[in-house]
Amino acid sequence: MSYEKFKHQFVTRLSEQISSDLMPIILRVLDTVACDYNISEITKALSVPTGDLPELAKIYLAAKKIEGLSDATLYNKHMYLRLFYAAVSKPTESVTANDIRVFLYNYQAERHISNSSVDGVRKALTSYFAWLSGEGYIERDPSKTIKPIKQEQKQRLSLSQMEMEYLRRACETIRETAIVEFLFSTGCRVSELANLKISDVDFQTDEVHLFGKGKKHRTSYLNAKAHVALEDYLKSRKDNDSSLFVRSRRPYVGMGTCAIENIIRTLNQRAGIAKKVTPHILRHTTATQAVGHGMPVQDVQKLLGHSNISTTMIYVETSDADVRSGHKKAVV
Repeated sequence: MSYEKFKHQFVTRLSEQISSDLMPIILRVLDTVACDYNISEITKALSVPTGDLPELAKIYLAAKKIEGLSDATLYNKHMYLRLFYAAVSKPTESVTANDIRVFLYNYQAERHISNSSVDGVRKALTSYFAWLSGEGYIERDPSKTIKPIKQEQKQRLSLSQMEMEYLRRACETIRETAIVEFLFSTGCRVSELANLKISDVDFQTDEVHLFGKGKKHRTSYLNAKAHVALEDYLKSRKDNDSSLFVRSRRPYVGMGTCAIENIIRTLNQRAGIAKKVTPHILRHTTATQAVGHGMPVQDVQKLLGHSNISTTMIYVETSDADVRSGHKKAVV
């Protein structure tokens, strides 16, 4: 990465956070300090140095890349396997279930991470050994007897209709209103929103073409509030960028996930809502309100882009009042 490219990205991200009066001062200091350093870009693309991993691990990662896993996912798998083999120091064929358990125990103890986080490492290792076994590279799968790590299921609280109204009232710009209404109407992930182009929205049919997790395409929809808010925002723009949402200062380039999250965080504070509000909480709110107003869970599953309906159920909250009302109607 050239220094100019680094500087451009730095300015783009910083412009949303500080006053424009401070920018010249910061850039002068940056230029002065940067003279003593070489700027190079770190890539998370699959790269397995010689001797870093056993040959079987390299074959596994190459196969997963061909299957279409993202570079970020491959990077994590690579890192976990490298740490595992460095700790175990055994040929793959000799690895036992106890080796994996000891590694997971030490990994968690050294890093002070949650059960949820260490279970992610377990999944990566069990996926690896199951693949080796299935492909015939090893006779037995040592991870087969390792059970999922129990973890506390934290309740993810969606916003009530009253809290949604407070969030709406906290919006001070056309862009803020459009972002809130768009996230709520579509139930999209913040990464999906950051990737959207204007051409992905069809105002005639109110369809939004999303491309997100798992490299899957799906369609979501604009309600009336989101349609009007988005049209108002697009009409107010003076730039030619193709991104659906752009930064409010030059250079007018597409907003990243951090910038969108910062806007929701600001609205959360401005609205005085006690709950922590994030784009993901708005996604929960979409699902919960959709089911509460009679939308079948299978349709909500499709709207959110879940391959498994059990994942959708995590997003759906049912109040005691709903259960009581349903019981009165159904159990007679």
